[in-house]
Amino acid sequence: MPTRLAGAVIDCEQDHAGLARWWGGVLGWPVVSSPAGETVLAPSAGAPGVELVFGSAPEPKSGWNRIHFDLQAVDPPARVAQLEALGARRIELDVERPWFVLQDPQGNEFCVLRHWDGYDGRGSIAAITVQAREPLPLAQFWAQAVGGAVMVGSEHVTALDPGSGPLIQFVRSAAPKIVKNRIHLDVRPFAGDDPEAEAKRLLARGARPADVGQSGAEPWVVLADPEGNEFCVLDP
Repeated sequence: MPTRLAGAVIDCEQDHAGLARWWGGVLGWPVVSSPAGETVLAPSAGAPGVELVFGSAPEPKSGWNRIHFDLQAVDPPARVAQLEALGARRIELDVERPWFVLQDPQGNEFCVLRHWDGYDGRGSIAAITVQAREPLPLAQFWAQAVGGAVMVGSEHVTALDPGSGPLIQFVRSAAPKIVKNRIHLDVRPFAGDDPEAEAKRLLARGARPADVGQSGAEPWVVLADPEGNEFCVLDP
């Protein structure tokens, strides 16, 4: 049985708990646990969405994140003003776009998009967007990792609908991946499934082992997708 999307992990150079509280205020999500070195947010019981894990990481942010969150709003300018009042910073783009780009207090980019029916029922995070050299093949790989249907929008954008929670959107970008991603995704096997067997299944479909400094004793397996984006296979 395939794995499913468990959540996203955000590396924080400083005050991971503070950034988690900030995002909790933005999304309306509570802190559900605070294990050593981490703070975990999750949507309220019954609401769509996936966990966000904020953890300590020594590496400073370098360049634009290859993975970011998209929020939707009926009135994007009003939502942007609200977010700026909370401490977000708006990034002025060189060309006009039908969305707004902002940074959270630690510089992580995210977007505010105009309401679209396809985002309804997705939860506070409408989509997780991933930069990709080849959007369609990467979406097809991730369909093996989280399930769901691949939806080809154009040669530049391919979306993956995991069935619940945010869409995963793969957007064409020529920017090379140089450093470890500051945001990565976690996948989880279903109850009773073997995480090592699932990791081997994903390796057979194009993933590769990744070294991010783990000891090997962790209860997860670190892999990279075919374009080098790190992700973890967790215990069920």
